[in-house]
Amino acid sequence: MDEQETLKNIDKSLSAILMVLVEMREKNLEDMDKEKVRKTEILLANAGFKGPEIAKIINKSLPAVQKSIQRGRK
Repeated sequence: MDEQETLKNIDKSLSAILMVLVEMREKNLEDMDKEKVRKTEILLANAGFKGPEIAKIINKSLPAVQKSIQRGRK
């Protein structure tokens, strides 16, 4: 396995872990006041993820993600 393939495998594994963590977070927030909790989209955007990456991670459409980010930054 070359270095490029190793990096792709690491990226794939980390993405899967992040998706599981996001799903757990969303499930834990179901009973909380949505107004007081920062949306996952905002947290990921602040961490440097781009809209298409966030949409893939949280399984939402890109326009929905972009709208959430836009609203969250006001």
